[in-house]
Amino acid sequence: MLAGLFIAADVAVDRALADSPGTLHHPRPLLLMLPALVLVAVLWRARDQVGTLGRIGVGMCATGGIANMVCTAVDGDGVSDYIRFQISHYLIVINLADILIVAGLALVLLATLAAYGGRARRAVAPAVPSGPGTSGTAPEVPDPSGTPTTRSA
Repeated sequence: MLAGLFIAADVAVDRALADSPGTLHHPRPLLLMLPALVLVAVLWRARDQVGTLGRIGVGMCATGGIANMVCTAVDGDGVSDYIRFQISHYLIVINLADILIVAGLALVLLATLAAYGGRARRAVAPAVPSGPGTSGTAPEVPDPSGTPTTRSA
């Protein structure tokens, strides 16, 4: 529902600013949109592996992509980019849907790093033996004084 509201708002803003001076129009052919759709499908398939933050990011990417597709279908001139800023000597012109896509990808990246970073830490952590015949404590480690001690887990 929230995604639908964003798409409707994005299309309304796009149409309102489409004829403003300084608005850049560019077509986004379906052939260029297909790789983005495949990426969103892959992210959607892997959304359970990246937790809540990753699922929110995937939803943001999908919503921004659909908003750009709707704007392409509604406006014969293509997507309207109306937010301008300059970094050094590079002029960057984007729209609301582009911002949502970039923010969503950032969330997916953060969630992926957190998920796989946690897995890597658990894989490196020393294993504590458990099962029949074990006490569930770490193995004995010789003390420099010569008496056996048990390392706490």
